[in-house]
Amino acid sequence: MKDRLKQPYIQILIGSFFIYCYILFGTDFRGASWMGAQWVPFLWIGIPSAIFGIIKFSRHFGKGRQEEVRDSLNALSLALSMAGLAATGPIGKLPLERDVEEAKDYCQALIEDGDISPDKYGAYPGTLEKVVVEEQLPRLLKRPRLLKRRTFYQNLGPSYQLSFQIGFDLRWVYSSDRQRWMLRS
Repeated sequence: MKDRLKQPYIQILIGSFFIYCYILFGTDFRGASWMGAQWVPFLWIGIPSAIFGIIKFSRHFGKGRQEEVRDSLNALSLALSMAGLAATGPIGKLPLERDVEEAKDYCQALIEDGDISPDKYGAYPGTLEKVVVEEQLPRLLKRPRLLKRRTFYQNLGPSYQLSFQIGFDLRWVYSSDRQRWMLRS
């Protein structure tokens, strides 16, 4: 068993599995934010590796050429790992959509509960920390995952903006002027 784990094709597959788990569960974007980009390594590395592996495997399997068969298995495992990388986008899309809805609902609750309201001079608070009172603390500490590490509230003087990032260059933005959510890049 230990000898089998030392094979490069097994190491490629195990390493790929951990990378996919990190992409899907360890990042805020769950792999879905780069929906087009993960197809590039699949097209440029995965497909040629699969073709090479299939041809080499079919030519040398059963002919006693273990080294050639091992090379073809390495190529096929690389192709499989690139296919898995391409699959992280569609797989991560549903959890990301759920995370976006949770973040929007949380922000909408802040708006509707009056947590973000102008003072007697018509100015909005500089930060949300200034409006937190003890009764609201348990609810406000349970921020959705897309709002955890980022400042999502911005005071714009006579108005405010709530926003959170969902990709490398995509972000949902709520403007108090327009009173609706917009997707911006």
